[in-house]
Amino acid sequence: MSAGLFSRLGTLATLLAVSACSVTRAYAPDPGPYDRVPEAWLGTLQDARLGFERGDARGALGLLEPLSRERPQILPVRAFLQEVELVLLEGGERVGSLGPAAPGQAAGVLAREYEQRALTTPTAESYVLAARLASDPAQALELLSAAEDLDPACVWIPYGRAWWYHTQSRYREAREELRAALRRDAGHLPTLRLHATMLAGAGEVDEAAGALSVWLDRTADDPLFGSYERAAALLDLAALEVLRDRPRQALARLEELDPRSLRDPARAEEVRAAALEERGEYSAALAAAQRANQLEPGEFLPLVQEAMLLASVGDLAGEKAVWERLLERTEEPGSARPHDPTAYLFESMLFRLQAHARIERIERALRTAQEND
Repeated sequence: MSAGLFSRLGTLATLLAVSACSVTRAYAPDPGPYDRVPEAWLGTLQDARLGFERGDARGALGLLEPLSRERPQILPVRAFLQEVELVLLEGGERVGSLGPAAPGQAAGVLAREYEQRALTTPTAESYVLAARLASDPAQALELLSAAEDLDPACVWIPYGRAWWYHTQSRYREAREELRAALRRDAGHLPTLRLHATMLAGAGEVDEAAGALSVWLDRTADDPLFGSYERAAALLDLAALEVLRDRPRQALARLEELDPRSLRDPARAEEVRAAALEERGEYSAALAAAQRANQLEPGEFLPLVQEAMLLASVGDLAGEKAVWERLLERTEEPGSARPHDPTAYLFESMLFRLQAHARIERIERALRTAQEND
């Protein structure tokens, strides 16, 4: 997927330097005209989602295009259509008047097409759709401003701005736009997903887990959300359970994951390792960390493994030194997984929590040992 698809959040959570949003926690849905999907469409949308996830993007396109023409204002359906179009172009197939894209060029081709459509037939929804595909934040924000000129009440505009500001670490502006979106529709699902991310980043892990649980509940039977999105959210919730000192619940969440829908199995093993470590099951935690390292070698896991090995042989001073090195490394932005900075930042937060907890325990143990000498 293109990095510009602002309705698709990968993983929790960017560390925010601001307080969490003081908005309602009720999340009562109040969908406007851009989000009211006719009930009669649900069967068709379910067929499209099932076919798409089974690899039949062309069949999904054939089901979604008539709906998009019939009610072009309904943005979730058209966002799903964009997802299908992008997959087809990436696979070297034609989409309407768009010929097969060169390798790595599909997102740009589709973005230019939607921008041209917005300029030719300017509507709020056409500008929002163009902004979803933009690769440049400044351009995306300009497109959203154009959408606002046509319909200031569209909830996707402040949501889109919040997403782009969030990716640029412009946290105050992201928070303000998120508030605006939730005032318009407190149950807007893309906004709710972003809200959970921002709450987690601000350290409000209980509130973040609550928001994410609501999102998971409301998207359970919604064909507009893919199984991979729900798997990513479930993995995020498992990680939050670790941060809430609930390792048993974290492991239970991991067992709910469908491996066929999981796009980041390495991160699942990292969260499993953290939960097992919190339970004191060091051998199992080390095995999980080794599996993660095999799936995707990273910057943090070798140090975590080394610390666990030192703990297993009782070398407290050596283990403490390794955890301190890990803390230093997590302060180096972008040192791991540069292709997915939000995952890096969340893992950084998770491992820092582990490191601080282990260092505190080690220091207590070392003090006790000195007192007994």
